[in-house]
Amino acid sequence: MSAAQKELLKISQDKDAYKSMLEKLIVQSSFQLLEDKVYVICRECDKSTVEGLLDNVEAAYKGATGKSLSISVHPSKSLPKDCAGGINLCNINESITISNTLEARLDMLAKAGLPQMRETLFGSNPNRKFRD
Repeated sequence: MSAAQKELLKISQDKDAYKSMLEKLIVQSSFQLLEDKVYVICRECDKSTVEGLLDNVEAAYKGATGKSLSISVHPSKSLPKDCAGGINLCNINESITISNTLEARLDMLAKAGLPQMRETLFGSNPNRKFRD
């Protein structure tokens, strides 16, 4: 797991691939949040890249949902400098936040893989009725 966290830091070094990934993360988060006005919270070093993507995100959102989206970079918040990258998306009053940072996505994958890891390490549980 720690090796994977170290590898996350390398992702943002490929500027073109990272830019494309940021756009997809913002669009995905917009679909999850389903709000008209949202803020993107990103690293300070990603701010200009994210600002350049917002028109594309708004167009993709409108094309998929038929609703308009007003999206901007948060005026006062940013992700920590030691963050590997990605974004957080929140509504205007910041009551709902979608975390789509690279660390959050790695945690999600680790949790999804726990049952398989558990079975590999300890064998099949005879008391378990369902294998979903």
